[in-house]
Amino acid sequence: MKFRARPLLAAFALSLAAACGGAPAPSPITPVQGPAEPAVVGSAPMERGDLSPVPAPRGLIAVGRAMNVDQSLQQLSEWTGFPVSLQQLLQQKSAQLAQAIQLDAPVELALALDDRNPTKPDVRFVATVPLRSLEAAAAAAQDLGARLEREQPGIYRLVGSSKDMGDCRIASAVGQAPARLVCSDSQRSLEALLPYAVRGLPSEALPAHALQVEFRVRQLTQAYDSTLRQLRTAGIPMAMSEVPIDDPKFIRGLSDALNGVADELLTLSRELETVRLTADLDAQAGALDVSLTARLSGEGSYWVRTLLENAQQPSPPALFWKLPADAVMAGWGHGAKKTQTLPITKSISELSEGALQYYGISAKVRAQLTGLLDALSSLEGSSAWAYLPGPEGASPAKTKAPGPERGILVLGFSAGQPKVKAVGDRALQLWNDAALWADLKKKLGVRRAALPTAKARPTQGLAKATTYELSIPAQLIEGLDPSVKSVKYYVVLSGDGGEGWAALGFDEAYAVAQLKRLGAPGTATFATRPEARALSVAGGLGGGILNLGGLAQAIAQQPAVGPAGHELRELQRALAALPTHGEAPLLYDFTAERAGGVQLRWRLRIPKATLKDIGSLAAYLGGRVEGPPMPGAGATHPM
Repeated sequence: MKFRARPLLAAFALSLAAACGGAPAPSPITPVQGPAEPAVVGSAPMERGDLSPVPAPRGLIAVGRAMNVDQSLQQLSEWTGFPVSLQQLLQQKSAQLAQAIQLDAPVELALALDDRNPTKPDVRFVATVPLRSLEAAAAAAQDLGARLEREQPGIYRLVGSSKDMGDCRIASAVGQAPARLVCSDSQRSLEALLPYAVRGLPSEALPAHALQVEFRVRQLTQAYDSTLRQLRTAGIPMAMSEVPIDDPKFIRGLSDALNGVADELLTLSRELETVRLTADLDAQAGALDVSLTARLSGEGSYWVRTLLENAQQPSPPALFWKLPADAVMAGWGHGAKKTQTLPITKSISELSEGALQYYGISAKVRAQLTGLLDALSSLEGSSAWAYLPGPEGASPAKTKAPGPERGILVLGFSAGQPKVKAVGDRALQLWNDAALWADLKKKLGVRRAALPTAKARPTQGLAKATTYELSIPAQLIEGLDPSVKSVKYYVVLSGDGGEGWAALGFDEAYAVAQLKRLGAPGTATFATRPEARALSVAGGLGGGILNLGGLAQAIAQQPAVGPAGHELRELQRALAALPTHGEAPLLYDFTAERAGGVQLRWRLRIPKATLKDIGSLAAYLGGRVEGPPMPGAGATHPM
């Protein structure tokens, strides 16, 4: 797929768009053709040209619109603390340019697919900037050392001394702006899309959002449906012929998996209509709202049916409301049922067992792996999680913990404690199986001494709980004191038959203390946090509350990442210097519902306090100060 881009004025149109926050059968579009002798525009009145409606071109796959860019930038500037005025920027470039651009009208873009040559499809692109008039555009061009040449009534070519002027036209337009600057990556794209860009796109009935891009996926998949089906028919047998493993069980499992995935993708390609990305500035709430919405025409997809079924459960689940209120981050989700995941689990089991058998792994190890997969599939139902920072005053030198804080991740499962423990026990049994390590050493040269060891024992101070203790060699974790040979990481499981809870972290005593708080009298829970009520949405599949500081801490505390290395420590220092220290809550949710078909939507609400933190963080890390100086803002940080 070919899409050319080079420095041109289209980049100006794109920068404006980025900064803000089933059509009838089309009629043929006549390419723009210039006269043999271009007429240079002077002081004579400029022709308006044909403004009759133009339908969407064949293969239109995306349209975008940014409303009132200057106003959105001013709002973002106020919230982030970075003084930015588009009007002033344009004024600095050219007073005539600032006068010519109509900042309260939308900036727009369009992409279309030319599929006449299936082997070399060509993506055509235009971006448009609203202008107050053709005459104002001519004056701005002259002020910038360029000129307009008449191609046909109402359409003028922008000509300059530099090749960076690119392929651009000034044309009369319908809609809020009487004229538009239209730029593209190629002359062919301009010829194909210019009429629609000025006489069709401004009239498109798109929802009212500050910024939106709508991908019309159905247009794309329709064009290549036959090609996709051919790939599915011929591609899978060809792929199977290249598989080096000739174990019958593996071959059967791989064939079932590939055919199942191919059928699912084909179904999704036929039913997915549009994907829309939007952004809005809610001045009243003081937040930036970002959403990604997919619309499908049906429910033929196994994945879509599963989402719709799971979305019928209470949202959020009861587990979420039991989490401690002082958690800096928390979330929830509805998982698939075992009956829904059975085909997938079966394929994975057959694939893994067949591959292990082919490579000579013992039957005992293969059976243990199958049992672990079955136990994992039993963790059906809902789940919740929360991250709690470590206790104040914790000293890495005393605890040998690798990070500056000893935060704890708390997990809750509606599947119940026995099923959660079954997963832990089976994983531990497999990890400690001597036959596994003998096979790995013989076949792959893996040495067990270089990897963590694990054991289970009753938890001290918590009845009916189990602690899984991992001893991680020091060489696997950067930044440790040289005297430290290994670091302990703990997974503590507790709960009853109805719910299962786990706490993960480097400090077992602190993990146990957090588990004891669950359900204890006097413990404030998320049910007392008013902002969490916004997560109660119809058709909810998941959601939660995040913040910048909590994300940095949680990442630094996980054994897969190791301790807060130099970069993470610098990030944490920067967060401590921010106006709200990265503590402002960001809300997100994921929903699935039937609404004229199926609608899947992911949303994120970013409060202005977080945007201000982001602005300050950029200044801090960039070594420059905006407004009142922050601690260490002038220092140089090797990040």
